[in-house]
Amino acid sequence: MSPTHSLPLLLLISLLLISTSTSSSDSDRVSGLQSLQSQSKTGIIHLDDHSVSRYLTSTKTPRPYYLLIFFDATELHDKSD
Repeated sequence: MSPTHSLPLLLLISLLLISTSTSSSDSDRVSGLQSLQSQSKTGIIHLDDHSVSRYLTSTKTPRPYYLLIFFDATELHDKSD
């Protein structure tokens, strides 16, 4: 097998090993995030104190998922500035 063909195979095997090595609590968290995203019309997940704790602060790094967090102030929604 040529080196150019073995690299994608090596990457695929690495991804499979990483995905199978995640703990059940990690897969539960990923499933929970996917469920929350599918329930949202826009795909955006709104976090409360409990979900911030579950998905952000109580997990070991590196996490099996990425978070992009935007903070919003409700009292600024009516301001056009």
